Amino acid sequence: MTSFFDSREREAANHLSSGDTDSAISVEQEAIDIINQVISDPEFPSDLRAEAENAISIHKINSSPESRQWADVMKMSKLLSDLHDIFHKLAERRVTTRFGLLRDNPEHILNQIKENS
Repeated sequence: MTSFFDSREREAANHLSSGDTDSAISVEQEAIDIINQVISDPEFPSDLRAEAENAISIHKINSSPESRQWADVMKMSKLLSDLHDIFHKLAERRVTTRFGLLRDNPEHILNQIKENS
């Protein structure tokens, strides 16, 4: 499992368990900011980009009353869980780009992109 997602999923769950939904939303947004930079790279697989964009638009805690209610009841971020699954799919494909192998850690990929730009 990827520490990028594991730590954020755990942090969001802790915030939601203590009733601090706004902090959980902040955790999601920090991940979204990194992931959006990664998926915007032209070598990122287009089908997984679409999946990530869809997950972000539908499953962010603050995207709809239903998403917020789901997070409050389940005490977890559906978005972070879905993105975790998407990046596992990415790693399984073993996609090699101009800056190396795409792994399941968005922070690592973003660092690779920046180093090779």
